[in-house]
Amino acid sequence: MGLVAWAMPARQAMLMWAFVRLPAARTAPSVNTAATCVSLSAMARTRLGALVTTYFALQALNCYAITGWLRTMLGEQGIRMQTWGRILTVSQTAWIPATLLLLAFARAPGQLSVAFAAISAAMLAGFTGLLLDPVAQPVVWAVLVGFGPCSCPRYWP
Repeated sequence: MGLVAWAMPARQAMLMWAFVRLPAARTAPSVNTAATCVSLSAMARTRLGALVTTYFALQALNCYAITGWLRTMLGEQGIRMQTWGRILTVSQTAWIPATLLLLAFARAPGQLSVAFAAISAAMLAGFTGLLLDPVAQPVVWAVLVGFGPCSCPRYWP
């Protein structure tokens, strides 16, 4: 039943794309591609390249921590399996409105850095709460931690 539930949105998306008519490819003027190509090593040596790499490495760590570590931590604190399953669901559901909010901020580049700082602060507060007292407010901590994965561009349209 779980696979059927996941397959339904994919089926709907496939049906929608079957009726979408893509515009004809435009011929772009020839561009000297040698001048526009940047090597991976050259990009990694820049400040922006290092920041983006670090940010997305921490982003991946956050996703793995939520899906793998949250269950173990809450289970060790005596929270029943059904309860921590619901808490994990709430955490992952928090990604949706947070992603929509981040997309609204993405329209103005000056606000995007503020949004990323707020997301990082929410994740830090959530993980701190889970480390110090996970049983006190596990849903609040899980929602704060759940804001983090919204900044990963694979969720952006």
